[in-house]
Amino acid sequence: MKTLLAVAAALLAVSALVTAEVNLSDDQKALLKQLRGSCMEETGVAEATIEACKTGNFADDPKLRCYLKCVYQQMTVMDDDGMVDADMMVTMLPEEIQAKAEPILQVCKAVNGADACENAMQFNKCLYEKAPDYYIVP
Repeated sequence: MKTLLAVAAALLAVSALVTAEVNLSDDQKALLKQLRGSCMEETGVAEATIEACKTGNFADDPKLRCYLKCVYQQMTVMDDDGMVDADMMVTMLPEEIQAKAEPILQVCKAVNGADACENAMQFNKCLYEKAPDYYIVP
């Protein structure tokens, strides 16, 4: 179940970078909703703060930063030190989009902050900057 959740979350977070057509099954959508709810509960971030990221409005909010860290760690693509495993993210994607997503992920994984939460925020901002038309906040 956790593996399916991680794959579904990776598909949502990264497929959005390379294609406007993100087709998730109902099960994947339900798992993603569970992931979001779990990380919102853990960090106390407001849903409106998360949703504002869709338009590039990344609030300077420690709860948002740690929410993003929570999501990436539950996806098993970020370690405890806040280092993003872009290679792992790529392997979770369908083969047909791996080549398009890989360069974006490699560039964005190199953007770092002061701690794990800030790394997650900087990674997310980079994803938005590189592909704003296809960005979906996890």
